[in-house]
Amino acid sequence: MLILYKIIDRMLKQEKDYRDFLELIILTISHKFGNFLAVQKGNIEILKLGHDRKALHRLEISYNYIQEDFHKILETINRFKEIPAAKEKINIRELVEKNLSLIEPSCKLIVNLKDVSINANRQIIENIIFLLIENAVKYSKERIHIKLSKNFLAIKNDISQQEKGSGVGLKITEALAKKEGFKIKYQAKGESYIVLLKFT
Repeated sequence: MLILYKIIDRMLKQEKDYRDFLELIILTISHKFGNFLAVQKGNIEILKLGHDRKALHRLEISYNYIQEDFHKILETINRFKEIPAAKEKINIRELVEKNLSLIEPSCKLIVNLKDVSINANRQIIENIIFLLIENAVKYSKERIHIKLSKNFLAIKNDISQQEKGSGVGLKITEALAKKEGFKIKYQAKGESYIVLLKFT
């Protein structure tokens, strides 16, 4: 009976993990595609007024990024059963720099990055870092400050006056961080918004 109980308990846990994973995938896809479409709509409106090389460049970068990200999501779905054991040594500095080059913030960027490596699932940590940087870029007014140390990644941005987001991105990030055993803390202080991803 004990063996049977252990088997059933394990099966139920795997089923719950699978449901949680599918919910995260759906939220991630809808969030990313929603942001992608909003940016493209703005670029198209600019192009309607006249030829703008910057708008064309942004369209090309966004397309390349969403294409790469879509392939990553499909790959993650295909190997979901391997996710619990698929941890590897990851250089966080490289991931931050990669995402900054893909998103290309137009505001002032202050970056203080050390070489920090952690053991985690690459797909999950890439999504966490992308969502945190994307959120800062989307809602910043003039500047973003990113600091990476041994125990945490901190992202601070000033707050623009545009409408607040739906909070879906933060919800996804918190769920992904919890899956990896990380903690996320965030605080709006004055005209600044600070997010802290704690590795330990």
